[in-house]
Amino acid sequence: MSEDDSRKRRSAGLAAVAVSGKLGYPNLSIPQILDVSGLDESDFHEIFSHVAESYAAGYALGMDELAGAIREACEGAEGLPQKMIAGLTALSMKIASEPDLARGLLAEVHLAGGAVLRTRERFIQQFEELLNGLQGGSDTPPPVTATFVLGMIEAVATRSLREEDPSVFAKAIPDLMFIAVTLYSGRDTAEAAYERFRRD
Repeated sequence: MSEDDSRKRRSAGLAAVAVSGKLGYPNLSIPQILDVSGLDESDFHEIFSHVAESYAAGYALGMDELAGAIREACEGAEGLPQKMIAGLTALSMKIASEPDLARGLLAEVHLAGGAVLRTRERFIQQFEELLNGLQGGSDTPPPVTATFVLGMIEAVATRSLREEDPSVFAKAIPDLMFIAVTLYSGRDTAEAAYERFRRD
């Protein structure tokens, strides 16, 4: 694929995700994607055969970038509580700065179905591996731990996006951190980290 085609694919794909986040996946259409992306119809049909394909491509791109931002934030912090705060803050920033795109990634994906849900499962696995590796050491919690924590984070993020209020997620960060750290490192560690966060 040429550099120009890659640019068009990225532009139309991410536009499709953002439009789905604003209007709902069932209302996704080529004219709306073109309006957001700035491409023309011939550009779109050079790279995609239908809107579902453009959403699938945009979802993979958008989630890859989000996962990268969260991973980078976690790697820049020390200690499980600080890594959780950093990762959650990166997600909070995405919710606040690009709510339509975030809603398209986190909520509308469930309506897309098919291959997109399989792509979602791949990213869920990546996030679970990231969570399980944040603490370091050889102790690995039960597999359901990461699944529970991710489900909790996704539920709060989706609520924040549904209510169009980024502060819902931002205000929940210390509580989400507390629950995750309790499950991974114990209540004493979580309480100490929670108090430090509140003081800071």
